[in-house]
Amino acid sequence: MGGVITELLIGPFKKLTILYISIIMLICRVSVNVEKYKEMKFNLLLKEASLVAAEGILYLTDGEFNEKISESNLPILVDFWAEWCGPCKMIAPELEKLADELAGKVRVAKMNVDENRGTPGQFQVMSIPTMILFKGGKEVERVIGFRKKDELVKMIEKYL
Repeated sequence: MGGVITELLIGPFKKLTILYISIIMLICRVSVNVEKYKEMKFNLLLKEASLVAAEGILYLTDGEFNEKISESNLPILVDFWAEWCGPCKMIAPELEKLADELAGKVRVAKMNVDENRGTPGQFQVMSIPTMILFKGGKEVERVIGFRKKDELVKMIEKYL
């Protein structure tokens, strides 16, 4: 009996109810997409800010890695890192100081291993942070883990 009464009450409004539910679902999807868009835009602004903060640092991708490394007249120290890596965050200011101190003598570059998987695989980067020093397009030295700026300077000076 209850099903008949429900059908009598809802039946005429079924199309309207379905339309109403569809509109609510569309609004929810749009609001979720707007939130995702805002989050993506915020993350992009953060990345742009970090690029500005570290002017002397070159950000590399898989597509340009070989060209930038082989064409450089200066030794290049490449930091293989990821955003979620604590020691990578700790070493970032050390690398910025190093880039400023040795500007014109060495180039400092960073490669995000989550966004670029080919090059880290090619160089068998198994742990991060890994810093590889290239000279004349070839790997000459590598260090793994957090290092103070002074330790990195000593390593680089052997190849200047």
